[in-house]
Amino acid sequence: MLRKLAFLFLTSLIIAGLITSCIPARPTPVVTQPQPLSTANPDAFSTMVAGIAGALMTQTSEALPSATPTIPIPTATLTPPPTQTPEMSALGTSLEVQNDGTTLFTDNIAGIRLAVPVGWTSVRVNEPEYTQAWADAAYDPVLAHKMEAIQDLDPETFRLHAFNTQEGYVFEGEGSQINVVFSQGDPKTLDEIAEAEEKSKFFDKYELISSEYKIRSDALEVFIIEQQWQVTSSTGQRVMLYYKRAIFKVSSGTVAVDLYTPLQIKDNIVPAFDQAVEKLSVFTP
Repeated sequence: MLRKLAFLFLTSLIIAGLITSCIPARPTPVVTQPQPLSTANPDAFSTMVAGIAGALMTQTSEALPSATPTIPIPTATLTPPPTQTPEMSALGTSLEVQNDGTTLFTDNIAGIRLAVPVGWTSVRVNEPEYTQAWADAAYDPVLAHKMEAIQDLDPETFRLHAFNTQEGYVFEGEGSQINVVFSQGDPKTLDEIAEAEEKSKFFDKYELISSEYKIRSDALEVFIIEQQWQVTSSTGQRVMLYYKRAIFKVSSGTVAVDLYTPLQIKDNIVPAFDQAVEKLSVFTP
C-alpha cells in the first residue's frame, strides 16, 4: 500500500512539472522613466522678439514662442513666381519681388512700403511664404530657430519678418532678422514712446548704445535707438545681440522696424537696414 501511494505521489509531481513547463513565462514589466520636458531659455534669442516688440503695443502681448514646435514636412511644391499685381492678404499686406531683387512689402493698414534687402527671406505668419519657409527650415537649422520664434505671434501686430541665414549673416548659429511691428490706434506720442524705449532693460550685460531723432527729407520724424545685451544662441553659445529700432508715427498708429543681429557681424548688416528704413515710404491708407 505504501509503495502504491509513493508511486502516485511521484507521478503527480511529474505531471505538475510538465504542465508548468508548458505555460509561457510572464514577461517582466519594463518601467519607462518619464522624459523631462524641454523649456525655453528665458534669455534665449528666440524669446526676445515678442517681449521687446510687444512693449510697443498698447496692450501686453502674451504671444511667446513654443518650446516644442512642430516643423511641417517639406513638400516638393514650388512657390509660384510673383504676379505683376501682388495678391493682398486678408490683413491688408502684400509681398512683391522687384527687378533689383529686393522684396517690396506693402501694408495697406499701417500705410507703409518697405523694400527688404536682397538675400533676405520675407515671411508673413500664416501666409503662403510662411509654409514654404517652414519647408526650407527642415534643411536650415538657423532658419528653423527663427521660425520657432515667430510661429505664435499675432500677425495683426507683427506684420513682417525677414531672415538672413546666409554666410556672413550668421554667428555662432544665430542669424539676422528684420521685423515690422504695427500698433494700430496707438495714442502715444513719439516722445512718450522714446522715453519708454530708453529705460534700462533687465537683460544680461545690457547696454544702451545710442538714441536720436532724425527728420527725413519727407519731414517724417523717426526715433532710432541702438542697444545690445547677451543672449543664448541656437547652438547654446553666449552671444552679444545687437538691436536697432526705428520708430515713427503714421496716421493709423505707430510703426517700428527692428533689426536683430549678432554684435560681432553687425557692421556687415546695418548699412542695408539703414538704407531700407531711409527709403521706406509712408502713405495714407
